[in-house]
Amino acid sequence: TTLNGALEAGKTYPFNINIGTCGGSFDKIAKLFVDWNSDGDFNDADETINTSGIINGTGLFTGNLTVPVNITPGNSSVLRIVLSEGVNPASVISCGSYAKGETQDYKVTFLKSNSDAGVIALNGLTNNLCANSDQKISVKLKNFGNAVLTQIPVIVTVVNNGTIVKTLTENFIGNLPPNNEIDFQLNGT
Repeated sequence: TTLNGALEAGKTYPFNINIGTCGGSFDKIAKLFVDWNSDGDFNDADETINTSGIINGTGLFTGNLTVPVNITPGNSSVLRIVLSEGVNPASVISCGSYAKGETQDYKVTFLKSNSDAGVIALNGLTNNLCANSDQKISVKLKNFGNAVLTQIPVIVTVVNNGTIVKTLTENFIGNLPPNNEIDFQLNGT
């Protein structure tokens, strides 16, 4: 395909597809597919993205396309739009034939998320934790994304024998460059 695009892991993209006609007001249905795992078909879970209602004549097919977080960055695949005359959504399939309609394929490249941070370790914990006002909790944050991150919300829940003792919520306000790690100490208050 000569039409290309890029899709970022975990991101939601709204879409608007104008549905036309060749002069007649015939009922038609459109479907959007993406081959997320690049295996050459659209048969896997969540590869049928959206199905329009019945459109008579011209209309607009709208919806949202949410990219799975577990796609493989750097892989390329196909986004397919199929439009077929008829009123039965089950008859509109990703690969097949139809009496009247159209199929359009677009090459898409998968990108890792720009905003992807996580806690990868709890620092300096021992088996002798005691609840006191001096107890501090430190975590190691990592930026897995492509952009410098600031204002990262950090939530730590302290649990004792299945009971939540305390939930700490603070923001890391520094700069965390891509693929870097940093230690962050929560106040505990």
